[in-house]
Amino acid sequence: MTMDTQRALPIAFDVLGAGLGPANGRYELLLKAQNTPLPFDRRWLGQGWDEDTTWAHPHFWQNKHGCVLWCHTHGPHAGWGISYQGHHRYFGGGNARLPTVLPRTRHGMATDPLPVLSPVYPD
Repeated sequence: MTMDTQRALPIAFDVLGAGLGPANGRYELLLKAQNTPLPFDRRWLGQGWDEDTTWAHPHFWQNKHGCVLWCHTHGPHAGWGISYQGHHRYFGGGNARLPTVLPRTRHGMATDPLPVLSPVYPD
C-alpha cells in the first residue's frame, strides 16, 4: 500500500450504539502483515479458507477490546464486518474500500441495535 493510499484511509473509526458492548469504541487503523492473526476461529482454515485470500483489503481497524473491523472475502459473512473472539458479530457491509454500514446482526452472537460507524480522518 502506498503512502498516498494509506493517508486516504481513516486513521480510526468510532463505533457507537452496538448492542454488543465490546463492539463500541474507537478502532485504530492497522495494516495487514504476514504475521497478522486472523480475526476468526482458525478451524475455518480447514474448509478451504486461507490466511492470504481471506482478507479482502490490506487494512483493518481494531479496538481495545479486541474487536476487528475488517473485510472478509468469502463465506456467509463476506464483506465488511466486526469480529469479536473469533466470530463475526455484525456484517453485510459490502466489499468497497471502506465500510459505511453493517446492516446485519449475527443471530445468537450479538444483539441489536446495529453499530453506527463514523470515520476519523487526520486534521
